[in-house]
Amino acid sequence: MKKFRSHLLFALDSFIIVVMYVLATLLRFDFQSQSVEQILKVAFLIPEIILLYAFIFALLGIHKSLWTSSSLYEAITVSSGVMISASLFWALNQMNTLTGMFVDYSWMQRNLGITLTTLRLPNGVHLIAMVLIITGLNFARFSYRSYRLALHSIKPAKELKRTLIYGAGDAGQMMLKEILRNPTYAFKVVGFLDDDPYKQGKIISGIPVWSGEKQLCYIRAKEKIEVVIVAIPSAPLKTQKQVIKKAFACGTEVFTLHGSQAMLTKGDISKSFAKISINDVLGRNEVKLNNDLIESVVKDKVVLVTGAAGSIGSELVRQIIELHPSLVIGTDINENELYALEQAFQMRARSEDIPIPFTPLIASIRDRAHMFKIIKEYKVDVIFHAAAHKHVPLMETAYMEAIKNNVLGTYKLYQAAIAGQVPLVVSISTDKAVNPTNIMGASKRLMEMMAQSMGEGTNTKFVSVRFGNVLGSNGSVIPLFTKQIEAGGPITVTHPEMVRYFMSIPEAVSLVLQASSYGEGGEIFVLDMGEPVKIVDLAKNMIRLAGLKEEDIKIEYTGLRPGEKLYEELLISDEGLKETGNELIYVTKPMHLQRDVIESYVKQLESCIENEVSKAELIEVLSSMIPTFQHKENKA
Repeated sequence: MKKFRSHLLFALDSFIIVVMYVLATLLRFDFQSQSVEQILKVAFLIPEIILLYAFIFALLGIHKSLWTSSSLYEAITVSSGVMISASLFWALNQMNTLTGMFVDYSWMQRNLGITLTTLRLPNGVHLIAMVLIITGLNFARFSYRSYRLALHSIKPAKELKRTLIYGAGDAGQMMLKEILRNPTYAFKVVGFLDDDPYKQGKIISGIPVWSGEKQLCYIRAKEKIEVVIVAIPSAPLKTQKQVIKKAFACGTEVFTLHGSQAMLTKGDISKSFAKISINDVLGRNEVKLNNDLIESVVKDKVVLVTGAAGSIGSELVRQIIELHPSLVIGTDINENELYALEQAFQMRARSEDIPIPFTPLIASIRDRAHMFKIIKEYKVDVIFHAAAHKHVPLMETAYMEAIKNNVLGTYKLYQAAIAGQVPLVVSISTDKAVNPTNIMGASKRLMEMMAQSMGEGTNTKFVSVRFGNVLGSNGSVIPLFTKQIEAGGPITVTHPEMVRYFMSIPEAVSLVLQASSYGEGGEIFVLDMGEPVKIVDLAKNMIRLAGLKEEDIKIEYTGLRPGEKLYEELLISDEGLKETGNELIYVTKPMHLQRDVIESYVKQLESCIENEVSKAELIEVLSSMIPTFQHKENKA
């Protein structure tokens, strides 16, 4: 049916046009007998009338529009098409150009004795017909839309959620129209909220506009609101997040419109309409970047990303590719995820018909010779080092693997970079490296210490970027909570007072790229993670985001795991911080170690591995290397 919709609409339009010309003729001659002859003229001109209107309507795309979304724009377009068609028909008719060429009407003279000397219609018929056709076509369209709206409005009230739209501007009004015309939205809009005093107290499409954010919780309670739709895409991201957090805190289900105002206007608004995510609730500020400075780091250069199959590594690859490198090489030992990343780029290359400069390679940072071969063969200019073992409890058990990969693997990569004369190496660190209480954190702290010392006397600059947890990364708490909620609970939280810093993966990677542009060698850049979040509060928010209540999903406290802290830190006490060109990036005071000291540490750790020392012995060795390391077993 949908396939032939435009043909059906054209047939209906044609019927209305013909009927209106007949009616115009009857009106012009007051339904007198002389109107019969004029109606016969119209009858003979029907094929040419339809062809002329069809041509003009096709040029204007009138039959491509959906009657369910008829609006002022539709009315103007239809009216313009009718006026152009009617004027052209009048001009051709006055010049006797239209002669009923598609119909043989000589039989009238033979059988009825009626002779038409001309097919010219009176001017009044043309004018009246134009007005009637404009009225008829628009009436048909708006009647159908009204019918669809009526069907939507007669849904049982209990099936519709009482809804507020925050934002009475263009986006909010578009959202209202979408809700009214689309029966899949089970919302009953009872009001707008807006911070603009001019709009407050007004009525839009029969819906009142109330004052904004300050009244949100009050109106929510008074009007028994169940859903708030945040429709302010032109507002700063900080403002949008603030409103979202306020609406969520008021106990409502919250949806939002993503994307720019222009995108919403030109595209399908339903594609930009979505339920809020945990990232929206956490309310991070908008990241402001100096893209020119970032681009200078990687543009037209060969970039190597280690750990490219992981959450951070794959996002690094995606963002770097947008900055026009000559090539991005992604290395990892996880062949499945690396293959999936390659396939995603190939699909994009085919759909956009553009080359994607990405080369995936299965390689381990523990293999110095292989990494050096890659660096030399591809003439690598920049390395982003994201390969690491990161899970604290697992590394407490597989403690030697943490050392082999995070410390010795990094050392071998750094050696290969120096030998290959790579100008810049940027390593991803973690807040767990600060005053570490676990072996994973200690291994990352040693990585930072290497980066601060190994660049001396070489052409390679080493910098590290330190940040906390990222939302949705592989193995992180959010995917775990999601699976636990889907399974009906319980959600497992180690301690009611545990807090962590969070930022989104794209945000973290964007700031890593920005920090890399500031690096002179030996620095540790620290990302501003905002306010720490209680894990139990995160769990409760995720339960609500799933449309459930806290009593639906049980939260169980399991106790701190080996090596875990209640609170993570981002700064060692004597490091100090200085501002950079970005308010979300700080740089620590360099704490240089002699390179031979680091090399002695590496030899000690290699000896530990060869001799298969116990965990306690390894902790003792690490404590001698890292004064701030105080291991915690956290045994129950």
